[in-house]
Amino acid sequence: MRLGPFFYANGGRLLMKIEDVIDVISMNTVEPCNAITLARSIINDDEYLDLYLKSDDYKDFESKVLDKECALNEIYAQISRYGKRADSHWCRIMELFGEHGFKVRSKAGQFLIGNDKFRTFVSNEGTSLDGIYDVSHVAVFNVNDNDYQVVNRCIDEMMDSINSSVIGEFNIYDFVGGSIDASCVEPCRTIKDGWYHIYSYDGFVAFVEI
Repeated sequence: MRLGPFFYANGGRLLMKIEDVIDVISMNTVEPCNAITLARSIINDDEYLDLYLKSDDYKDFESKVLDKECALNEIYAQISRYGKRADSHWCRIMELFGEHGFKVRSKAGQFLIGNDKFRTFVSNEGTSLDGIYDVSHVAVFNVNDNDYQVVNRCIDEMMDSINSSVIGEFNIYDFVGGSIDASCVEPCRTIKDGWYHIYSYDGFVAFVEI
């Protein structure tokens, strides 16, 4: 274990003790967060370890993490999703979506994607779903986007993987029920050719090019 520069700059004085990090994370996160894995990630990341060491307590640490005092990655995503401010995790997904986001009308939590060769439904549900959403907040991230690396570092923990991909150019359609053929007339967005992994979380859906 290598201590960060803050430790030495303060003459070895620790505000939060490294040996307590697993207990601190366990007491302040909810399932299904793996506290041991998250604690080890913090210890192994110099930037987050420095932030942890100079924090007064967990509340202070979490506040600094969510204020983005460190680079966004899987640690930020898990603190956001499973920490004390988990109720506002959706707000941080909205921030991540940024200018990539748009709305799609949905029926029973589903909207349509497809082209002249296929059509299928995509669900906006996540494992922590509180209800069925008739509007999906959708974002598409491509490898050439300026923020792609940031998204790629944290998306696996920010949202739930649907374990399916879409390959090729396709359209995204509103769906409010009724005939699929009638719904797949005017797309609300056409997605450029690529290989996209799909993520969802309580009304949010992300298509991330891989």
